[in-house]
Amino acid sequence: MENPEPSSCKTKNTEPTSYRTKNTEPSSCKTKNTEPSSYKTKNTEPSSYKTKTTEPTSCKKNNVTEQTFSEPETLNQLLVRPKTLNHLLVRPKTLNQLLIRPKTLNQLLIRPKTLNHLLIRPKKLNQCLIRPKTLNQLLVRPKTLNLLLVRPKTLKQLLIRPKTLNQLLIRPKTLNHLLIRPKTLNHLFIRPKKLNQLLIRPKTLNHLLVRPKTLNHLLVRPKTLNQLL
Repeated sequence: MENPEPSSCKTKNTEPTSYRTKNTEPSSCKTKNTEPSSYKTKNTEPSSYKTKTTEPTSCKKNNVTEQTFSEPETLNQLLVRPKTLNHLLVRPKTLNQLLIRPKTLNQLLIRPKTLNHLLIRPKKLNQCLIRPKTLNQLLVRPKTLNLLLVRPKTLKQLLIRPKTLNQLLIRPKTLNHLLIRPKTLNHLFIRPKKLNQLLIRPKTLNHLLVRPKTLNHLLVRPKTLNQLL
């Protein structure tokens, strides 16, 4: 009769099988894991929150347009603070205003009160030298250093009939005359009788070095001193 007891013991081994059936409860627990999946569906609420973030993006776009027009602290704004480029030219508050002080750009070109005004109607430096009324008067009737050289009545007379330094080049009587009709040492280079002959048909080198009478005779062999001059 002791043998059935181990069989009953075998039936007791069914309890672990029931325990295995209890293992289905963790499987049900896995089904409970579907609740986090529902939580994932709740995650659609943050997605709706993302759609709400489209409103701040529109705000960012407005901020970008505001920054393009009103972003301060650039170098030009520190110097000028212009509204437009014309405002920079018309009403400056920098170094240009110290020099010109124009109201409009046309006034800067037409009626200046600066260096251009000295060229049109001079009353200081140019008046001390020339006193011209127009630029043509400066060229036609000068009363300064140009008068000492040329004395022209008109600009054409200066180019056509000069009587000064330009005339020295045409009919000179001074150093330039030496180049046209020389009678001095330059004549040795222009119309020599001996120097070219020494270069073209020399007899010997010793003839140049051994038989000179004077130093000029080595170069020219003149007969008299007047012929040398």
